[in-house]
Amino acid sequence: MKKFALYLIILALAFGGGMFLENIFANDAFKADADKKAEWTSASVKQSSIATTSSKESMTTKETTSSSSTAIASKSKENRTEKSVESSSVSTSKKTTKDTISKARDTKSSQATKETKETKETKTSVSTTQSSTQTTKERTKTAQPVQKKQSQAQTTTSSMQPVIQVAPKAELKALQTIQLQSQNEHFTNSNAAFAFRDLTPTVNHEQKVNHLYLTTNAVIYQNPSTKALKVADGAKYRGFTAISRKSVENEMGIWYQVAFPDTVIGWVQAKQTQNRNQDYYFYTTGGPKPNLALVEDLAIEVSIAKKRVYVKSGDQIIYTMLCQTARAGYETPTGHYQVNDYRATSFWSTFGGADYAVGWKDGGLYLFHSIDKATNEGPYVQSQGLKLGVTRIGTSHGCIQLAIEDAKWFYQQLPVGTPVSVF
Repeated sequence: MKKFALYLIILALAFGGGMFLENIFANDAFKADADKKAEWTSASVKQSSIATTSSKESMTTKETTSSSSTAIASKSKENRTEKSVESSSVSTSKKTTKDTISKARDTKSSQATKETKETKETKTSVSTTQSSTQTTKERTKTAQPVQKKQSQAQTTTSSMQPVIQVAPKAELKALQTIQLQSQNEHFTNSNAAFAFRDLTPTVNHEQKVNHLYLTTNAVIYQNPSTKALKVADGAKYRGFTAISRKSVENEMGIWYQVAFPDTVIGWVQAKQTQNRNQDYYFYTTGGPKPNLALVEDLAIEVSIAKKRVYVKSGDQIIYTMLCQTARAGYETPTGHYQVNDYRATSFWSTFGGADYAVGWKDGGLYLFHSIDKATNEGPYVQSQGLKLGVTRIGTSHGCIQLAIEDAKWFYQQLPVGTPVSVF
């Protein structure tokens, strides 16, 4: 049988049937191959996540298969004269199918690459998220005890801190004002007069020495403003003559800084004073006087250079007053002496005369007394009086001259035997 079939084939080839057999075998083989490839392509396309590409490729595959089947059926029915057309159609179908398969492969490869990339990114993102979450948890665990410790520390510190009471604004302002200038500030601080500018804008008036009598209604302030604090014991200086070396002016008028005679007391308005520049030697120069009979360890010191007499209780100066000493050609003896028993309400000699004399050396030769009088009956020599307290000059023959009220006070109260030091 096989031999017979082989014979037929050879016969067919001999009579021109070779093309027919070739087409039959080719069509059968191609059909089988096309079916397998179409199934593989369809399966591959179905695995793609892109809906549009999968749909288009599936339709293309179906159309190709259908076209191939139609072409094969037509070739079987038609005569062998159409073999060339059928062969061309089959060739075209092969090419189309190969293109489709290639596209499917590319699509699958692209999709697989994309999926692989997305998978990696997803894994990386998940890994990063997990790592971040783990780090956050660790930080939270670490931070919790630290915060707890800080909270405990703050609670402990808060319980240890004292309660601070804030003073009212009025009290704070008062404290600031007190700090501006010390009540007992000496004249050597030239800037003391201008520490009050935060209270009232002020300008200099005149910088010269003035002797001012404080009236009975005078009010002494710590700074040149009625907004400032009053000097606590300022009323006791009323009726006394003070020295002013600074004066300023503001919207409230002219203010004088007053001292007795070197210790600054405060500021007083000009309208509460009377000028005593021409006769201040009549008045007390040190302010309110102590009762010398009550002073313990009483002693007197005289500074020739400063033209001052200091009343002391032990080592403490309790009163200061202006004085004058020997003029050129005469000498006030220096050293340590005692008050003797010589006293006179008035005296006159070839050297002149004065009132309220108290001897402290050689009987009545060296005295404390008032400024000189022009005659035994007076008046007082004004030129000498206006030099009380002025340094580098002298007016006496060696005695210690005082303002009239100060000399009278010594005459009345200075005990015999009181130590006197002159230097």
